[in-house]
Amino acid sequence: MVCPRGTALIEHSKFFNIKQSATLWHDGELNVNQKLVVNDSEFDGVKGFWLGRHHYDAQFYLINNQFSSHMADKPIFKKTYPDKSRNKANKFGARYFFANNQNINSYSWARNNFQPTNTYLAQQTVEQWVFGDKWHPNAVLHNLAQQINKTAFATDSFSL
Repeated sequence: MVCPRGTALIEHSKFFNIKQSATLWHDGELNVNQKLVVNDSEFDGVKGFWLGRHHYDAQFYLINNQFSSHMADKPIFKKTYPDKSRNKANKFGARYFFANNQNINSYSWARNNFQPTNTYLAQQTVEQWVFGDKWHPNAVLHNLAQQINKTAFATDSFSL
C-alpha cells in the first residue's frame, strides 16, 4: 500500500488493507539513516493483513499507533526469492522499532523495543528527528494551505 524510498514520515493516518499482504514497505538501502516512521496512526484491514515487508535494506519506526485485531501474527520481514540472484544483502540488519503502540493481540514482535522520548526525541519534534531538521513538511503544508485559502477567498464565485 505504501512504499517510500529514502526517508518518510506518515502521521495521523488510517490504513485499511483490503488484502492479506503487507500494508507498509520500505526501501532504505542507500543510506543507513533512511527510515519510514509512522506515528499516531491506525492500522486495520481484512482478517490476516500483514503489517510490513521490504526487499532491500529498510528501517521501520512505528510509534503511538493502533493495530486492529485483524492484523496477522506476522512480523515485518525481508522478502526473499527462490532465485537467489534476485536477493540483495541486508547490509544494515533487521531494523524494526516499536514504541507505545496499542496492539490488542499483544504480539511479541510488536512490543516496545525503544523509547523515543528518551533515546531519539528528547529535545526535538518527530518531524525534526525524522528529517534531521533539514526539511519541515508541516510548515510547507501550512504555507500551502494559507495560499490556497487566500486564492479561494479572493474570488467571489467559482466557475467550472
